[in-house]
Amino acid sequence: MLFIGLNFIYIKVEAEQFYTTIVNNQEYTNPNDIPSTIYYDAGGYQGTLYLQERRQVSGEESRYIEYSEPVSYVVADFCVWNKNTYYMNYVGSTGMLPDTKSVTQNGYTFTVSLVDKDQTHLYITKYAAANYEVRKHSSYSINGDWFTVSETAWIGSSNVVHGAQYHTADHYYNARYSGWYLTNDTRRYKGVYAGTVYNNRPVNDSYGIEESPFSDYRGYWVNSNSSFVIWSRAYAETRNDYYRPNRIYFSLQNQSGYEYGAILTSIWQEMNYYRSTGNIVNEAKLLDKYFSNEGNATANSRLRMQLAKDGMKINYKFTSSKDAGGYSEASNWKDMFTVNSDGYGPTLDTVYAENITPSGFDVVVKNVRDVNSGSGLKSVQAKTYINGDWQNTSIDQNVNAKDGDTLKFHIDTSMWNNFTGNYTVDIRAWDNVGNGGDVLYSLPVYVPYWTTPSTWANGVFKDNNGAPGEGVYTDSYGYKWVKPNENFFVGANGKSNSKDQQVNELHTLIYNVDNQSEQQLVKAGIPRGQVWADSFWQDIKLVNTIQFVGNYGSARRNDKMEMDAKGLNMESYFKFKLTKDNMDYYQGTKALCIDGGQYYWSNDWGFDMYNYIKTDGTAPTVSFYPEDNDWTNSEIEVNTYISDERSGVKTWEYRTSSNNGGSYGNWISIDSTKNSYDIKLSSQGKWMIQIRATDNVGNSNIVTSGPYKIDRTEPSGTFTPNSSELSILEQKVTFKPSDEGGSGVDYWEYSISRDDGETWDYESRYYGDSQEEILLTDIAKCKIQVTIKDKAGNTGIVTSGTYNIIVPDPLNGKLVMKKYDFQEYEDLNGNGEKDINEPLKPVYWVKPESEFRIYTEGYFPSSYGIYPTRSYVLYARDGKVDLSKSARQYSEEKYSGTDGDEYPDYFYNLDNGGLDFSNKDDKNYISHTHVAKAIEESHGSHFKLFYISSFFHGPIEEYHSDYKDSGIWLNVDGKPPTGNGLVEIDYKTLNMTITANDIKDSDSGVNSVWAMIYPYDPDSTSENSANINDFDGDTEYKNSDKMKKKLIRESNGNYKFELNAYDDAFKSEMVKVVICAKDNVGNKSIIKEENVDLFTLKARIVPLNNMDYSSNNPPTLEEGQAAVLIMEVTGEVERLDIEFSHDLSEKDGTLNKTITLNPLEKYKRVDNNFIVPLYCGEDRYIVEVVAHRKSKERYASPEFIVSDSVLNGIKTRIR
Repeated sequence: MLFIGLNFIYIKVEAEQFYTTIVNNQEYTNPNDIPSTIYYDAGGYQGTLYLQERRQVSGEESRYIEYSEPVSYVVADFCVWNKNTYYMNYVGSTGMLPDTKSVTQNGYTFTVSLVDKDQTHLYITKYAAANYEVRKHSSYSINGDWFTVSETAWIGSSNVVHGAQYHTADHYYNARYSGWYLTNDTRRYKGVYAGTVYNNRPVNDSYGIEESPFSDYRGYWVNSNSSFVIWSRAYAETRNDYYRPNRIYFSLQNQSGYEYGAILTSIWQEMNYYRSTGNIVNEAKLLDKYFSNEGNATANSRLRMQLAKDGMKINYKFTSSKDAGGYSEASNWKDMFTVNSDGYGPTLDTVYAENITPSGFDVVVKNVRDVNSGSGLKSVQAKTYINGDWQNTSIDQNVNAKDGDTLKFHIDTSMWNNFTGNYTVDIRAWDNVGNGGDVLYSLPVYVPYWTTPSTWANGVFKDNNGAPGEGVYTDSYGYKWVKPNENFFVGANGKSNSKDQQVNELHTLIYNVDNQSEQQLVKAGIPRGQVWADSFWQDIKLVNTIQFVGNYGSARRNDKMEMDAKGLNMESYFKFKLTKDNMDYYQGTKALCIDGGQYYWSNDWGFDMYNYIKTDGTAPTVSFYPEDNDWTNSEIEVNTYISDERSGVKTWEYRTSSNNGGSYGNWISIDSTKNSYDIKLSSQGKWMIQIRATDNVGNSNIVTSGPYKIDRTEPSGTFTPNSSELSILEQKVTFKPSDEGGSGVDYWEYSISRDDGETWDYESRYYGDSQEEILLTDIAKCKIQVTIKDKAGNTGIVTSGTYNIIVPDPLNGKLVMKKYDFQEYEDLNGNGEKDINEPLKPVYWVKPESEFRIYTEGYFPSSYGIYPTRSYVLYARDGKVDLSKSARQYSEEKYSGTDGDEYPDYFYNLDNGGLDFSNKDDKNYISHTHVAKAIEESHGSHFKLFYISSFFHGPIEEYHSDYKDSGIWLNVDGKPPTGNGLVEIDYKTLNMTITANDIKDSDSGVNSVWAMIYPYDPDSTSENSANINDFDGDTEYKNSDKMKKKLIRESNGNYKFELNAYDDAFKSEMVKVVICAKDNVGNKSIIKEENVDLFTLKARIVPLNNMDYSSNNPPTLEEGQAAVLIMEVTGEVERLDIEFSHDLSEKDGTLNKTITLNPLEKYKRVDNNFIVPLYCGEDRYIVEVVAHRKSKERYASPEFIVSDSVLNGIKTRIR
């Protein structure tokens, strides 16, 4: 640790600490992952180092690499097309082209794969090495022509390699492979760190503190006015004079780690010595010191000091002598302990008195604690006295306490003879190191005087939206009047007669004057010391005519009369309701003070009575003369009268109505001192009179008389509807007579015009004001005229508008194809299959003799009240409508039929049902599904579909609009797809590829292509040819005698399927492959039928010293030369028979042999080594090879030529 401010000549600071910079060994791929700090621990020094730099130490960032490099290809093996066997044969030999072959070039032998076959006059087979690296973004060139390369493959057995054609075998030529790619980011980073590190030499030590009066988890505590002792004992690791400890340092720090200074004690040349530095002179006083050295290795130090700073932390270290001239070995600083200085006494938050009665009170002291988190609270004292005199009459109470306590002291006033007056309580406290003792709080307490309260006059008030309003009506006798079942308030008031008391409760009583047992008692209360409270209750909730409804707001104190600003008076408002009419009640109040458990009543025996309350629930009585009058033309005079027997009439007024009470005029006041009034009526109308009377408590009623009738207006009437621009077949008209004058209709009669009002024909008469319906059925422009008379003799004439009555055409609904074989779609994805995102076209296809269905509908609006009669569908050949020729189908209620000359030329009618009738969306619908099928000869026909609905009115007249174009085409397809098929097989693996190309269907289009595979026996006498009826074109399956698989459509439009003809199909000698196609309406055809041989034999002879011999010509061997007969078989061959020509086997009997193959394999190569017999002679020889599988055989006859002998040129010397 750095010793700030310490400049002793024998301390070398640089030997204790130094500043260093290092590069951390940890490498990171992301510089942001490098930590900001590391901890240094090496060579006896330690410390935290901080990141200074993020340094790249290796690698490079990612970059784009372009490349262009040569690659080599091999062109080999001319071959020709064998039309009889459909094989690619070597020139002059038989058999299929191999998939791989071994090539030797420039002394290096490697395997190449078959990748392409080009046809000129001959086929040239191209091979390429298959081990080049796969790269992205690549291309390659041949003779300057560039070609795109797949990102997932480069040169391999499935990639065609383009290049020039050569006419010599095993010829190399070069191409160039070019492209670019992005390299990986390989950069690595390390952190550069720097900081100060410190010496950490160990030291064994002990230490302690004396004269500390108190300790806790925070450390030791001392009083800042007292001293204490700290001591330390240290010894060196080596027990000799050379390294003995000779100085001990003590360092003082505050709690945040700030160093105030140091104290040095030492023995040097047998002398005690000490010295202090830094700010320690301001924070601590060094009073005494002692240092000794025991023997050669142990040092003791003892200091007496006094602290002025709270929370001081003490550390120490020692140095050991190295030689007489100084010292250089020092320990690290060691933590000792924390010494806390406390110079302040305790404090508190609040002191207050509670539960004050003449006999005593409680003193509460809240949150007593030692200030500034000091040594902690130890004890608290309460001293009590009265009138400033405590010498002879004081009481002390002491308690032990801890920080934060809330304490309660009870003071009993009996010592002072229950004196009521002023008391004083002083609070003192002490902490754990002796601070305190001063008065922290001096609490004055007043002990009260209590007596009985009183009440005064109450008021009775109206309920104004839940609050007391103006006073209720009070008559000349002082009686209070209220309405029954209407809320009112009673105000209650109480007064405390001592300034030391407050009224706690107010009680209000209401009882029936005639039956005093019928009463209600209601109370309100406020706790002592509160200004208000929501506290109301009933002692007994009696069920009678007196009901307590509630209170207004809260009971509250009246601060106008003071008692320490809390109020001597209490008031409250009680809400009541009296439920019985014509009753009399008394109301009284009393007040209660509750102090120290004692009850002080304003009236010990009853209530102070204040109000006499009466109920009035009946409104004034009103009468008329006359009460009504029938129809008249004369003026009418009406006499009115009024009376009230309880609270008396307050106001009365009248108003009139001339429309039989529909509306009234303004109210007109009448003198309330009068009990009668006359009203005159003179103008036309049905008159009503209303009088509104109100008594003094608000009871009010409205009394109505009448009617009084006067009529002077002519009658009239209305037509419904008054006219019609378009009526279907007929028109119903309702006429309603009316009389606004009010006397009523006597009768009415009407006439009809059928020429838009030119002439009129009388029809009928009706009595009274009944509403009648008039039916118009003529197809014409009609009008109606009506004459009306009322009961007073008034006459009125009204004429309708024009009603235009017609026969309509039905409206066409829709045409929908319900059953068909195929619907065209937009092949947006070009895959020949309907995908979810590809929309359908309105083009439908059917197969001849296949049933199809067409739905049509038409309608009238429901308001017409009729349905169409027929529904038609028309087949417009090539989109041309000819009503005399075009084929049509129709349906009516119970019958279906056809029409048009062309119908029997193209269709069969399969329909025998009638129309369906329905109502929906306010429309009357007819609908029908027409059923038919196209005849066989209709293939290639195209029809556009039209439709209508018609209506018959009368015996033969048919109404309809023009045929509507549905936009839908119906086409007929009776021919299956055509195309070519190809079956290819790899005889090493028996993998078979089935391909169908150029598959076409010019009508409904190709639906799918399938392959049917059968086990085939060429020697069987059963039928082996394919039958199209075996092909259903629906699902894939395989059983013991047939396999059916769907070919996959490729992007070029061809169809392809691959399988292992032996493992996946039937392990038979041969299989028959039949490629079938189906169009979208179900027409089927056989594209290709081919038999494939799975049991094969190939044999060839090569020199043993040239196993790569691949010429189509027989090899030339010498007598005595070693050769190999290579035999390749497929189809689990059981054995091979080898028979050389007689000339050869006669000279070497081991040449002919039988080879049994076990286990049985799908493909097997057998190499048979032999030596050409000597002296067989130059000739062309044949080897007959027979392969056996079950009871079947396959044959091969490889040849070789013998020329010369290995013995020629060899000289033999005989001794």
